[in-house]
Amino acid sequence: MKRIAVCLFLLAALLTAGCGSQTTPPAAQTPAETPLPPPRQAPQKQGFVLALYCEASGGLPAYAKFAGYNTVEILDHSFALSDAQMANYLAGTPALIDTIHNYGLQVYVILLTNESRNLNVRNIASNLGLNDYQVLFNPVTQPAEFNQRITDVRQAVHTGFAAADGFEVFAGDPGGCVGSGCEVDQYIRFAKNFASIVRELGTPAEVTWNTWAIANWGVTLGVGLDFWDAETSLSKGIIAGDLSYSDAITLPGHNFYRFLTLQLYTQAGREVPNWPDRTAIDLIKSKGKRAYLWPHFIVDDDPARPQTWQKMHFEVRYLQNPARKVRDLGMNGVFVNCYNCPIQMGNIYAYGQLTKDPDKSPQEILKDFATLVAQPSGVDQLTQVFIFMENHSWWGHQMPAQYQLPSLPGTLTTYDDAIAALNQVMPLSTSSAPLLMNPRDYLTAVGSTLLYMRNNYGF
Repeated sequence: MKRIAVCLFLLAALLTAGCGSQTTPPAAQTPAETPLPPPRQAPQKQGFVLALYCEASGGLPAYAKFAGYNTVEILDHSFALSDAQMANYLAGTPALIDTIHNYGLQVYVILLTNESRNLNVRNIASNLGLNDYQVLFNPVTQPAEFNQRITDVRQAVHTGFAAADGFEVFAGDPGGCVGSGCEVDQYIRFAKNFASIVRELGTPAEVTWNTWAIANWGVTLGVGLDFWDAETSLSKGIIAGDLSYSDAITLPGHNFYRFLTLQLYTQAGREVPNWPDRTAIDLIKSKGKRAYLWPHFIVDDDPARPQTWQKMHFEVRYLQNPARKVRDLGMNGVFVNCYNCPIQMGNIYAYGQLTKDPDKSPQEILKDFATLVAQPSGVDQLTQVFIFMENHSWWGHQMPAQYQLPSLPGTLTTYDDAIAALNQVMPLSTSSAPLLMNPRDYLTAVGSTLLYMRNNYGF
């Protein structure tokens, strides 16, 4: 994770839409916050949720279903649009949801919290090189922005996403602030309001609170050890508190797989917290809620890392641990992410397979995937290429030594060997799977990745 702390103090000095340091608008100019209605629960969902969040990939529902997923997750991006653009965007989302439903898949929608709709501020932010998600407001010192956000989410949920099967209220990154009054209670305030909006639909849509980066509320916008400690402690506080406005809790899974987290604890000479644990999951369930895991940035990685961003990579060995944890802890589902889905078809496929059988061997999974791309005569060679890429995963090599997993047995020892083997593989003209990239183009991308790895990885 790389977070640029965008409370926009500079912009706050220019306009009254920064984060926490500006003068509070007069109360007479700010509509009073509408009291929340009593909480109403959705009928509890049944079965396991395996969700794939993916941005901008045509054909995604068909491939997700083929790979074993039963849910596709999308993001409500309307907060960054003008009123006219928002109306047009929301007019198109029902058709998108219908398309996904037609594949027999559920649709969940991510709702972000304190995203600003101040378009003047957004224009300045854009000129500064900031992205749409980095324009945040302080809900305590900017009550008008809070009320606008509630109004916008109601419009989005009711007109664009009314047919969705679930909504996920995201805590941080993006979201959160550390200015005056910015505490975790403000995240809960958003979550309760959003849940009430969903209940207005009168549908059985589930609302889950996702505590990813919850430390961004009042603790830190950085990613030092204080962030990870606070994420665990604040998540525990959410679980122990009032969950009457939620149907489920989604917990981060950093401690189970993420090299950045493991590096920081190792450097500090501390053990990585074994959390979420069974006690946490049992407490969630004792309150009549479902429990999900959010293992982000492993099926696909963070744009802050050029070594893996928009590069093909395989981490099947490291995907096994979160897949096993979900089952061992008795969790009700998992939400995985992908940003560059066509070139990450391998990891997407692998996680789907591991959800069915967490003990399935990585070699078998890689070979099964190779059969979807290569002609039969080249399947074994392509499997060895994939094994080589798995063993030379930049992700895996950033792990502290005690967390690095043994290499898979393979026949290729150098990048040149792998490139030579790949050159002998002929692509299928037509795959049996609804791939996100045709086999020929996929093999070309494998070759480009191997050249990049050889020239940049150094191992």
